[in-house]
Amino acid sequence: MIFMKKTELKQQFDAAREAIDQIDQTLLKLVNDRARQAQIIGTLKHQLGDTQMYRPEREARVLSKHMRNNQGPIPNKDIGYLFRELMSICLSLEQPLNVAYLGPEGTFTEQATQKHFGHSVSSFPQKGIPSVFREVEAGNADFGVVPV
Repeated sequence: MIFMKKTELKQQFDAAREAIDQIDQTLLKLVNDRARQAQIIGTLKHQLGDTQMYRPEREARVLSKHMRNNQGPIPNKDIGYLFRELMSICLSLEQPLNVAYLGPEGTFTEQATQKHFGHSVSSFPQKGIPSVFREVEAGNADFGVVPV
C-alpha cells in the first residue's frame, strides 16, 4: 500500500477543488446560454402565433434522450430531476405557468405538480377537485393537477 504525504494529498485536494470551481463557472455560463435560447424560442413562438409554450411531449423526449445518453456516475433519475428543473426555469422565462392542484400544500398532489412541472411554476392549492377545474376553465390556471 502506498501512502502519500499530507502535503501531496493537500495539493491533490486543492487541485480537485479548483477543477470543480472552473467546471461550475462553465456550467453557470452554459445554463444561462440555454436560458437565453429558451427566451429566443419563446419570442419566435409568439411571432409565429404559437402561444403554447409548454410542450409535455417535447420535454418527455428531451428527458428520455438525456437519460439514454447519461454515462454516470449520476443516476438517471437524478439526471431527469436536474433537467426537469432546468427546463422549468427556462420555461418560466418564456411564459410563467400557473398550475392549480388539489390542496392543501404538502400533499401528494403538490408533489406530483412539482415532479411534472418543476419548482419554477406558480402553483396554488384548491380546496376541492371542482375548484381545480374551475380555475383552469376561468383561465386563472394553465393546468390543473388532481388525483386519479
